[in-house]
Amino acid sequence: MAIIGQMCSRCVLDQSDPNIVFDVSGECNYCKKYDGIMPLTRQQCSSARLEKVMRDVKNEGKKGDYDAIVGMSGGVDSSFVLYKAVKEYGLRVLALHV
Repeated sequence: MAIIGQMCSRCVLDQSDPNIVFDVSGECNYCKKYDGIMPLTRQQCSSARLEKVMRDVKNEGKKGDYDAIVGMSGGVDSSFVLYKAVKEYGLRVLALHV
């Protein structure tokens, strides 16, 4: 699929979505909605908070075969997330690639 027109400066969604709207800084309405839903900004998330979330995920995962599911596109971002989850946090991960 070719990129059509403008692209979000943050998430890279483009105008192939008929409902996308961009603000003056080039961010899309979906990123703005996300910011309104999430109580913390990316800068406010800390290592301590991430550690707590990973402990909680691990504890909840004891009930099943896996601790978490990670979407795997094969790109740098999803590969990094999978690496961190398995190697650094010791999660039992089901990697999902569609």
